[in-house]
Amino acid sequence: MASLKYFKDIKRWRVFWHVTLPDGEVDKGSKSFKTKQEGLRFKTHCENKANLLKRARVIDQVLLTDALDEWTAFLQGYTQQTRDLYSRYVKTFIEYLPEDIIFITDLTKNQITSFLNSRMSQGLKNKTVNNYMVAVKSLCRFTHENYSIANPSAGIKKLKEDPPEVKFLTREEYMEILKNCNNFARGWIKFLANTGFRATEFCELKWGKCDLDRKTITVVGKGRKKRTIGLNRVVLGVMEEIKAGRRVKANDPVFLTKNGNPVSRNSLYS
Repeated sequence: MASLKYFKDIKRWRVFWHVTLPDGEVDKGSKSFKTKQEGLRFKTHCENKANLLKRARVIDQVLLTDALDEWTAFLQGYTQQTRDLYSRYVKTFIEYLPEDIIFITDLTKNQITSFLNSRMSQGLKNKTVNNYMVAVKSLCRFTHENYSIANPSAGIKKLKEDPPEVKFLTREEYMEILKNCNNFARGWIKFLANTGFRATEFCELKWGKCDLDRKTITVVGKGRKKRTIGLNRVVLGVMEEIKAGRRVKANDPVFLTKNGNPVSRNSLYS
């Protein structure tokens, strides 16, 4: 690795170093010093540097297409709606990039900001542009954490969004809906109105998350945040009616269509 030798003819101490790098290349050389103390300090420096180089991780160039496939597999931990949105937004981003962007290390912050600016120039709302940003950031964060490369999206901040318009149903409107819906959907409407569940939470609810004895439901919602909510008499009545006559398992969906299939967002809206 490193050695120290004294040469009488020139009255100098010389340090020689030789180290084979992880990629097979050899780093070698020598340097002379007037005093032995200086030579020893440099010899120690060379040995420490050699140890660091030998432990260094050589990162092979990773194709952007391969990284996208792995990122898509990683998204399986998210809801179907989130997976679909992220995949669609990132696909648009990839199509925007120049053709010479082949490896994940080719991505730059300027390309991301240019893409987001192009979305804004099309008249999209700040909220929509932010959705594109979150999806692209997810991909960049994945490559950063899994391939030990710089995150090109670091430092890109969200745009300021206008607060969403919120409309609450009056009791009269709620009763009118119940009056005009069919018997099958009436229980769904009562459940949603009394729990505040999002559509995805409703569709993916399993019996294992429901404790009718304790009158609670535990759900993982938006942002993968877990919460437990209490059930009132209306919701308990709906769930007991659904469960009556069924032998349910923990992983069985609570809400089914008339055909006995798990309810989806499309069937919920139809």
